[in-house]
Amino acid sequence: MGDTTGAYWAHQQPEDPLSQKLRASNRALLALIEACCPEGDADVEYHAATLSIRLGLSRGKVLQLCEIGLMLRRMPRVAELARETEALGLSHLNIIANGTYAISDEQIHAVENHVIGLLTPTRPRQAMIGPRKLNTKIGDIVAEYDDRARGDGTIPQITTAESVTIAALPDGKYSQIIATLRNDRAHVVKQALDAAVTTLNNKRRAELAEQARESEASAPEKAPESAAESEGKDAPRATLADALIALIRQQTTADVVLNVYRSPDAGEAWLDGAGWLGALATAEWMREVTHLRLSGDGAAESYRPTDAQVARVRGRDGTCRFPGCEAPAHQCDLDHIKPYNHDAPEEGGPTDTENLHCLCRRHHNLKTHGLYNVTAYSDGTELWTSVDGTTAATSVPSGPMAGFGRQTFDQRLTRKTKARQKNYIDWLLSFSVSTIFVMDEEDEEDWDDEEDQADHDEPQN
Repeated sequence: MGDTTGAYWAHQQPEDPLSQKLRASNRALLALIEACCPEGDADVEYHAATLSIRLGLSRGKVLQLCEIGLMLRRMPRVAELARETEALGLSHLNIIANGTYAISDEQIHAVENHVIGLLTPTRPRQAMIGPRKLNTKIGDIVAEYDDRARGDGTIPQITTAESVTIAALPDGKYSQIIATLRNDRAHVVKQALDAAVTTLNNKRRAELAEQARESEASAPEKAPESAAESEGKDAPRATLADALIALIRQQTTADVVLNVYRSPDAGEAWLDGAGWLGALATAEWMREVTHLRLSGDGAAESYRPTDAQVARVRGRDGTCRFPGCEAPAHQCDLDHIKPYNHDAPEEGGPTDTENLHCLCRRHHNLKTHGLYNVTAYSDGTELWTSVDGTTAATSVPSGPMAGFGRQTFDQRLTRKTKARQKNYIDWLLSFSVSTIFVMDEEDEEDWDDEEDQADHDEPQN
């Protein structure tokens, strides 16, 4: 982990009045939790009902406070850290409590040591670990000691079989297709559909331009616009549904390049877009590899980074580099930390991996508009500072290539042990068959249709 002298979370800055208020709130929350914590032999319903009346909270919220209190009682070092740092709020405490309660008393001390490591910053002004990442990390820690105790939603509630379900919707005009696939295989499908959309759109623009050229050649005086203008004109855009049908009918193709990261000394691989793979999935992907690349820092003369640079930066960053943001790297833009000078490239920020980082569209816009400044350091950390100078936080890379090549023997042994155990679990779960189900009409009424849409701003640079 390195020397943590002088390290602290970004929201622990003593001179920041908002941070002071947050820490005061966390301090009051800890006092409330300790006051609500029951004895082990206390009656659950009586205790919950009494506190619900006194606090004006629901039964669920009261029990949440009680369970956090019991967790802190089992893990006194975590409780001490929470009191000393005042950095842990309700969300983080609840994740720890929910993720560790099934660990036995004999193992809780060892688990607590790992949790303390997660909650200890390694850099000044380091952004606090996000809830999603904390939840996953707690699950990984717990699984090292007892897979049955993992509570982050992957075990035991794991889906053990892939399936494709086709169901007619009540209006009779549409049907719904739901595919349940392993993470890495689902990512392949999504990338193929995205690539097919691009291919179809390029084809439609080319056809529109060709029509304009033919029109201009047959009646130059009546041609409303040139072929060049038509090529730049927006043609009807293809959808993911169009891409799916075109691929099935073999009316288009999809060229997909996926980056799989793996240490030279073997172990589990990391797939860009799907995350860490199990041992069996890793073996499958190793058989599919067509090109090998020893990744390293590099530079390009153009504005757009090379494929090798994109792979390197995504593998290093793992997520958006704005402090606390957990957007996956494959959903992010690659941004020049020091802006690229289009008029005089030799004078602007270079297109090299040390001057590139991953930013989600929201935080890309934030930086482009000059609301935050970024300083990058050679170890991969970044210092983000608001334009008014009132807020600063440090971002640490979290991808599989963050700090690549540097590990202790203890870390290596732990990783190899975990890979072997995961291999056994994956083997047990591999006895399943992918199936296709077609719903009968009488099942239609039991089908719930849910649709989520996400809107994103266009990039600003």
